[in-house]
Amino acid sequence: MFSPDYFWRYSRQIVLHDVGVEGQEKLKDGSVAIIGLGGLGSQVAMSLAASGVGHMRLVDFDVVSTPDLHRQLIYSERDVGYAKAEAAANRISNINRNVRVEPRCEYVSEENARDLVGDVDLVIDCTDSFQAKYTINRVCAKLKKPLIFGSAIEYYGNVATFEPWGDVCLECLYPELSDEDYPSCAVAGVLPQCVQVVGSIQSAEAVRYILGSPTLLNTLLFVDLKNYALDRLNIAQNPSCPHRANKPLSTPRVWEPTEVCSRNGRRQLLMVLESKPNVDEVYERWVRLGDAERRGRLAVEVRKPDGVYTYTAAGAILGEVDTRIDAKTAKQIITQLATTASQT
Repeated sequence: MFSPDYFWRYSRQIVLHDVGVEGQEKLKDGSVAIIGLGGLGSQVAMSLAASGVGHMRLVDFDVVSTPDLHRQLIYSERDVGYAKAEAAANRISNINRNVRVEPRCEYVSEENARDLVGDVDLVIDCTDSFQAKYTINRVCAKLKKPLIFGSAIEYYGNVATFEPWGDVCLECLYPELSDEDYPSCAVAGVLPQCVQVVGSIQSAEAVRYILGSPTLLNTLLFVDLKNYALDRLNIAQNPSCPHRANKPLSTPRVWEPTEVCSRNGRRQLLMVLESKPNVDEVYERWVRLGDAERRGRLAVEVRKPDGVYTYTAAGAILGEVDTRIDAKTAKQIITQLATTASQT
């Protein structure tokens, strides 16, 4: 039975016919993994925390950067440079201290996906990478975990719910797409209100799924905020679905430094270390190189004349450098930092 304070907190929600006391208990007992804590994931996390979902696992390998702040409202200026998983978890704890929040600074891969989603009731995909989305789809199919998919770019977004162990999955809708074939938000742009609307729909659908009445199961909802239009499309099983055909995923790990984006005078690079050294150890090694600083528990930052480099507990090094530094030189610098970080 709820305490008077708990009942009062959620009274505007409990009074809804589809929720009630029984529904609120389901939310309180519910557990979700939110994978990707950018524009969509930050909105989903705040909304579900406010709704009283009892356990939230927050997964992202990235750090907060200044261009994130216009749309990722869970973060503030003082979070820049910190791991998104840690900064988001701190914010969620401030929104609702009753939520058991679990930050996981992880780079999603076939090796760790089972651990990230294996013990939750529902998985919410807020990533911006098709490789990550396909990996999540496959593990949800194997473990029979329901999946709420979301994406947004420019003025447009999509939301759909899948039970991928059944007849229809994400790869029936979007088979064999490559990240290189589609522009990112850094290149094409994104309206902040678009990610907030799409993220709100994802969180509303998550609540409905936990309550037992999903609206978008095997249905794609297309959101057009340029023309203020919503369209629905029923998703059918695709005979050419790569998942059904047991086709292996092409998801190479980023062992070599990779340029993620180059725009507005900044070059962004990513490198994932196979050894995944401890953050404390990396700090001790990097502090000898120059101006190294801790950024919370999950990240360490080193500043060089050409740019800023951050190591996170995911085993990832993220670099942001001036485009006057050529890509080859930037990659050499990040490789040297990786070598130092991995020393034993």
